[in-house]
Amino acid sequence: MKTSRAFDLWRKAKSRVAISLLLLGCGLAVLPLFAILLHLVREGASSIDWNFFTQVQKPVGELGGGMAHAIVGTIAQVGLASLVGIPLGLACGIYLSEYGGRERLAGPVRFALELLASTPSILVGVFIYGAIVVPMKKFSLFSGSLALMLDRKSTRLNSSHVSESRMPSSA
Repeated sequence: MKTSRAFDLWRKAKSRVAISLLLLGCGLAVLPLFAILLHLVREGASSIDWNFFTQVQKPVGELGGGMAHAIVGTIAQVGLASLVGIPLGLACGIYLSEYGGRERLAGPVRFALELLASTPSILVGVFIYGAIVVPMKKFSLFSGSLALMLDRKSTRLNSSHVSESRMPSSA
C-alpha cells in the first residue's frame, strides 16, 4: 500500500509538533528542579567543609553543627542490614535454584519472594514502624536495618536465584 507524498509530509509535521511539545513540557517540568538545585548550591556551598562531616548535630536554634551522626548511623544501618540480609538472600536463592523444582518448601519460598518483590517500600516501613518502633517506644538501629533488609531482600533473592540458575550444572 503506497502512501502519498503529501500524507507523509503531514505525518512528519505532526510528529515534529508532538516531539516539540513533549520537549517543551519536559523542559518546563525540569526547570523548577534546576532552580531549586542552583539555589541550594549557591546558598549552601559555603557551609560544606571538614567540620560539616565530622561535627555532631547542634541543638535546634544554634548555628553550625554537622552530619557525623547521620553518616555513622547510615553506615551502621546499611552494614547491619547487609550482614544479615546478604547471606540469607544468597542462601534462599541457591536453595531455589538447586531444589526449587523438587522440594515442597520451594513453593512457599518462591511465593514469599514474589510477595516481597511486589510490596512497596513505604508499606515495609509502615509495617516495621507498627510492629517494632511503636511497641519499643523509640527508633532503633535494629528497626531501620530490618526495614532495609526486608525491602532489599527480594532484589538479592531474585538476582542470586537468576545468576545461580544460569550457571552450568556440574552433573
